Amino acid sequence: MFFAVNSVVTNNFTDENMINKIKALWQDAQAKLTDNSGCVYGIYHHYQNDYRGDYTLSIAVDHPIKHFSAIINPNPIDSYAVFEVNSNHEDKIYQTWQHIWALEQDHKIIRAYDVDFEKYYPDGRVEIYISLLK
Repeated sequence: MFFAVNSVVTNNFTDENMINKIKALWQDAQAKLTDNSGCVYGIYHHYQNDYRGDYTLSIAVDHPIKHFSAIINPNPIDSYAVFEVNSNHEDKIYQTWQHIWALEQDHKIIRAYDVDFEKYYPDGRVEIYISLLK
């Protein structure tokens, strides 16, 4: 269960303001969160269709925080593929997403498009969790 700090709807391919929207979303979330918030998540949900369509990106934590009441529940029966990102630099994260999209294009994974997320650990590690169809 995730507790959203804020959210934005965007598209990786057709929204010319996508980068600015996502940067503003993270800046706003960082201003609202404290250093002791633990792991922070970038939650991808409400997909229009696949990775080329619109989706909602929410910044969230995994525990209730005052004034953050929006709750996002992943489907408990989803299975996840986990991709470790070698750096928390945005280029490395984007490269990992490109790898995930290529795996999907090559039919090596079949995504559920339910709730996917990036998990940002306090020590700087990043993992991307992709929901898969069984």
